[in-house]
Amino acid sequence: MKKLLSIVLAAVMVFSCTSIVVCAEGETEPALSYEITASSSLGEKDGVSELLFGYDLEIDSSKMAALDGESKAYTYEVKSLIANGIDYMTNPDEFFAAFESEDYSGTRVEVMFVINFESDKVFGTLDYKLTINGFTAPLDIPIVGDLVGDSANLPSEMEIEGNVWQFPRVDTITVANRPVKQDYLDSEKFELDGTVIDVTTKVATDSSLTSFEPGYSGTVKYDAASANMFTTAPNKNEKLTVDATEVIAYFDGIEIAKLPVNVEHAWSSDYVSITTDKYSENKPGYHAIVCDGCGETYDPQPHNPTPLLDESGEIIEDEEGNPQCWTFNNDQTFTKDGTESSICQDCGAVLTRNVLHSANYNTAFANYHFLRVVFDYINALLRIIGSAGIN
Repeated sequence: MKKLLSIVLAAVMVFSCTSIVVCAEGETEPALSYEITASSSLGEKDGVSELLFGYDLEIDSSKMAALDGESKAYTYEVKSLIANGIDYMTNPDEFFAAFESEDYSGTRVEVMFVINFESDKVFGTLDYKLTINGFTAPLDIPIVGDLVGDSANLPSEMEIEGNVWQFPRVDTITVANRPVKQDYLDSEKFELDGTVIDVTTKVATDSSLTSFEPGYSGTVKYDAASANMFTTAPNKNEKLTVDATEVIAYFDGIEIAKLPVNVEHAWSSDYVSITTDKYSENKPGYHAIVCDGCGETYDPQPHNPTPLLDESGEIIEDEEGNPQCWTFNNDQTFTKDGTESSICQDCGAVLTRNVLHSANYNTAFANYHFLRVVFDYINALLRIIGSAGIN
């Protein structure tokens, strides 16, 4: 049985990047290629579990762009994963067998992978994260660890994060076209459409980032492909507020423009219902003009039920000569009163009100006063529960 492992005690990253390209016949040669070697060391009691072993490589493309509308597409592939001088990719059985010896403590795990770009006009920040599963660490509880021994090792992950320092980065920025829209409603977000910047890039010649050589010059237009590089304050992904007077735009964290803005409420053109309680004479509910952006209201007015019309279009009146506005819903139960509905003629909301004494027990126990009193109490309790929103 293979010896279980432990997790990384020291995460020492070493990576190197060179422009080495190897292409099979018929494949398109990448315009830009990086070969990265990243490594970390195991602790004294660390090992590996064959059953849990695996790896995952993530490339962070959120801080990258390309000049002149070129592609920023890329591919990547892990080429080798070496420990104890054995490559897991080519000799997995020997790779795991080496961890059964007693002298593998402090073993260095070294991973080499390649990132290929379709265009050499890419630039920005190129970060990566490599996660290796299958390593295990002893329990951090001495008493329990002494009782159960090595079997107390728990699965853990080795994480190696890094940055490709040779990846081209921004050198200079000049704004060719600024954002132009200044008048907004608070239901809108700040618009960068039409923004164009001229960019020159540079490439580091040493990992300390103290010396550079020239890269390329070109333009970047704000669009779906480049939006990740543009940020604003207030945030362009959130609605503007009426107290906003200025928006600052950035590209790759560098300020490119300050633009004054005028933001007003996005008032609704018609009344909107702002209450959900059942209608009653004392509490008819309200509608108001509502801001579609922030929800603020003004000019609240009580709901106004719509009169019913007969076949000739005349208003139907009740026994007292008042307009009949309500239609019974036939939703009563034996113990619970039913409801009737109408439409607010000002905002279109469906209004509902209770119809007292419409529960079926009123008819069933018409000649049994005592039972009607008992069920009146039950009915009242149900109304209290309903008005409190208890289901």
